[in-house]
Amino acid sequence: MQDSLIFDIGCHRGEDSDFYLKKGFRVIAVEANPALCRELKQKFADQIADGRFVIVEKAIAEQAGEVEFFVNEKASIWGTIRAEMVKRNQYSGAMFTKIVVPAITFASLVEQFGIPYYLKIDIEGADLLCQEGLLPFRKRPRFVSFEHDQDHLLALRGEMSLLKRLG
Repeated sequence: MQDSLIFDIGCHRGEDSDFYLKKGFRVIAVEANPALCRELKQKFADQIADGRFVIVEKAIAEQAGEVEFFVNEKASIWGTIRAEMVKRNQYSGAMFTKIVVPAITFASLVEQFGIPYYLKIDIEGADLLCQEGLLPFRKRPRFVSFEHDQDHLLALRGEMSLLKRLG
């Protein structure tokens, strides 16, 4: 584990990354939305230049390659690779545009950058991919945060069971 490393999975506009950088951490930011990646490159140009901020312009998915990504036209924070999340958000009037983006598995991200001290996950319905991606590794992040997007108690129990297995 690298005590100075944080993964910001679902970086969005970099609000959390900015906080981590100000605390002295190095940040690996994963963001699938190309428009948000352009914003991040401008916002964090100095930190990118000095190697403290790395943008991985890909979606976390079940396999590497390409994946459909749904950009929410009104609330960019709700971008997702999960069609069921699109359906859920459409009930509130949200409109989505489907694009194709590069994809990476969480395990390959860990292999490339190492185990972070803190793992922040916010990828609208696909958070579990990151948690499951930690299973092959003996070492784990000291801290993990994620969203619970399920509507059923059984799903929450499954997530808690996985966290228990991860230690």
